Parts: sequence; structure tokens; C-alpha cells
Amino acid sequence: MTRWRLGLDVGTNSIGWAALCLAESDEGPGDPSFSTANGLLGAGIRIFSDGRNPKDRQSLAVARRLPRQQRKRRDRYLLRRSEFMGKLIAHGLMPVEEAARKALEKIDPWTLRVRGLDEKLSLHEFGRALFHLQQRRGFKSNRKQDKGDDDESGKIRSAARRVRDAMTEQGARTLGEFLARPRVENPVAQHDHPVRARLKGSGAKAVYDFYPTRDLIEAEFDALWAAQASFHGEVALSDAARLDLLDTLLFQRPLKPQPVGKCTLEPGDERAPRALPSAQKLRIYQEINNLTVRLPGESARKLTLEERDRLVARALGTAKLTFNGARKVLKLPQEARFNLESEKRKHLDGDKTAAALAAAKCWGPTWRDLPPDTAEAVVERLIEEENEEKLIAWLRDEYGLSETAALAVSNARLPDGHGNLGRQATEKVLRALTSGVVTYDQAVRTAGYLSHSDLDFDGEIFDRKLPYYGRVLERHVAFGSGEPADIEEKRYGKIANPTVHVALNQVRRVVKS
Repeated sequence: MTRWRLGLDVGTNSIGWAALCLAESDEGPGDPSFSTANGLLGAGIRIFSDGRNPKDRQSLAVARRLPRQQRKRRDRYLLRRSEFMGKLIAHGLMPVEEAARKALEKIDPWTLRVRGLDEKLSLHEFGRALFHLQQRRGFKSNRKQDKGDDDESGKIRSAARRVRDAMTEQGARTLGEFLARPRVENPVAQHDHPVRARLKGSGAKAVYDFYPTRDLIEAEFDALWAAQASFHGEVALSDAARLDLLDTLLFQRPLKPQPVGKCTLEPGDERAPRALPSAQKLRIYQEINNLTVRLPGESARKLTLEERDRLVARALGTAKLTFNGARKVLKLPQEARFNLESEKRKHLDGDKTAAALAAAKCWGPTWRDLPPDTAEAVVERLIEEENEEKLIAWLRDEYGLSETAALAVSNARLPDGHGNLGRQATEKVLRALTSGVVTYDQAVRTAGYLSHSDLDFDGEIFDRKLPYYGRVLERHVAFGSGEPADIEEKRYGKIANPTVHVALNQVRRVVKS
């Protein structure tokens, strides 16, 4: 049987390959499997798409995902509108005949929303006003969804505050009265008062004139219902009908939970968020334990335990620990150099979570005095809670924060994403890292795990068919279901970078061919 060796040069959108014929050599380094190449069996290049748009280098999945999101949003709007109309008809607030409903469209709903606060409307006119509320039901913040778009969220919040201030200044009882009062008082005049939220300007100077929020729509619904119930009575406008309509008007789907990769050391545990204080400490101890310092004319040396602890204490108290700052902490001369220091890297990241929350306008300096378990629980809640009002109330009641401070904590920009380890492994490895100036792989072994260098690949030879890469790189892939019945990609997960994912699958094709 011909013995051969395959050489691969894997790029972002190509794989160069060469198959070499091997001959036994008596001059090998004592290894019976040592062979030398004595011929070329074949060579070539495989070109493939890297899964990205050549213009902006975005994943091709983005081009599909954004239109899909737009279609879903439109479909859900139409479904909610149809459901709301059905309930209006069922409760006698809209005519059954379509022609009669079409006739109601000629009535200005803004006028009905203003008149309905003080005057008796017919039930169908009232239904027309409520249907208009449903069509423009306002923005409802979702903390987890808005975190990735802080600029847009900030513009919306500022515009929403301006609406409230303007309503108070003008004495408007509801959003509809604020927006429509000019056109009610003078129907024939041309009015510049906007009734739709539109972004004006561009870039950092772009602003919304106003932005209606969901709670203002809810307040107007309640005000209109209370006013009309006083005219029509509880039989025509029952509380059950109010709750039924309000449920459809305010309904918002919860965010679909995003899959989290499995811990590289504890496969049954999900990876921990990077914002957790324990994850921040793990990273800090890992980097500082890896530091070596070199003085002029001397060889590099590791930090002493006392030096390590002083640097860790400084890093835990700041967002960035510069190498110049590290030299001052250790009282080293300016000529001393750290192994991680370079022209491109001037600092080590500190505790970013604590830096954000301990700010004077946020939680304040007392954040650093919290017990570790308490700090961990607070950050967990900040990450998971979707409802801002509930979060602010919890911070206020549980920890005595002011309304302003609780809002600032809720909006604090914490590190995104997840680390490689889960909560259990983080605790064990962190304990090992703090016990001495040890490297990460040593700490992993001390914690009772196998480090990556300890893994013993069995050297199994496959007959021109490689397994799915997730089976071999199980520690490095994410989002696997772990279900044996699922296809391999779903079961083991995949590497998040689409270019790497495509390239590794193309390697299998080259070997198979």
C-alpha cells in the first residue's frame, strides 16, 4: 500500500493541497514511522466562498436575517391589527359589516381621541379611536434588546422625556390631546405639529422631535375608557372588555433566548457572562499571572506573589491598568519591560464591570464593598432582566438606591458576551489562580481538569473521510444541543466565525476527494 502525506494551506476562501508519496528512511530520528517524501502524487487548489459579502465583509447570513426580521415584524403587526379589530367587533365597538367600518375611516381619529376625553362618542366612534391607538401604540423599551444600540436608545429616551415635559407645560392630559389639540381647535388650518416620530439630522446630531412611548398609549386608553364608560355605563363598556382589548394592545413577545455555548471544562454547564465579577477576576488573575518583567541587563523573571497581589488590587480598582502604572505600583525603573507590553498594547484591562457600576453617578464607590455573592447576584439580574421598571424597583427596594442611581445602574454598559468557562469551572480555576503565581494551564490541572495540552488524541486514521470538526474541537465550538438524535452540526455546535466554519468544512471535502 502506498504511504502518503497530505499538506494543506488553508486560507479564508481557498485551500492549497499537495499529496506527497512517502518512502521509509534509515536516517530517521529513531522513530519507526519517520518517512521522507520521494514523489508528488497530486496537488491543487480548491476555491470556495468564505460566507461573507465581498463589499462590507459581513456574513451572508446578515443579508438574509434583516429582511426576514422585517417580514416578521410586518406579519405580526397585521396579525395584531386583525385580532384587535375582531375584539372590537365582538365587544360592539365596531360594526360587523365591512362597508360600515370603511365609512368610519373617513372620521379623523385624532379628533375623536381629543373629544372622547370630555364628550360622549358613539360606541363605533369610540372603537375608531381605540383602533387608532393600536396602530400607533408607541415604543416599549426592552433592556436586553436595546443594549446593543445605545445611541438609538439614547435618542429615543431623550425624545420621550421632551414629550412628557411638553405635555406638562401645555397641560395636555393625554398624548392624543397633546398632538391633536391644534387641529381640533382649527381644523381648516395647516399645522406643522408632527404626529409621527421622524429622525432629523444625521450622525451624532440626529434627533427625534418627539417619541411616543407605550406607557403614554396605555394611559390614554385608560383615560378614554373611563370617560366613555361614564357616558355609556358598565354594560356597554365592561371591565372584561377593557382588559381583553388592553391585552392585545400592549402585548409584546418576550425575546427569544439566545443559545449559549458550553463550558470548555464542564460540558454540562453554560458559559458564564463576561460581565460577572468572577469572570472579570478570572481574566485579571490569568493575565497578571502570565506577566514577566525584565530589567536592563537581566533575564526576564516572573512576578513574586506580593507583586502579583499589588497589581491585581490595582486592576480590580480601575478599568485600565497601564504598564507605566504597573511599573509605579511595583516601584520598577522606567526601563523595565513586561512581556505583554508592546507598541500596540499599552495596558491591561481592569475590572470593567466594577468601573462602570462604581461610578459616582451610578451605584457609587460602595459597589466595591459588596460581598462577592451579592455583587454576582446583582450583575446576573442586570444581565437577565428585560423589564426596566421592575429592575429599577428591585434596586430601589432591595439596596436603597435612589431613582436616579437605579436608572443609571440599569443603563450601565457592562461587558458583552460570554467567556469560555461556566460558573462552576470559573470558581474552581479562579481559586487555583489566586493561590499562587501560576499559569492558566497549571490552574486548570490544580482545579482537577485536563488542560488542552493534556488531551491525548488517539491518532485514529480515517479512510478518506474526516468527521465533523465539532467532534474533535468540542471545547472550541458553541451552541450545541448535546442531543444524540440531532445532526452533528446541531448536536456539537459550530465555530461562530462563518469564515472558519466554512473553511473547516471545505477541508473535509478536500480530504474526501
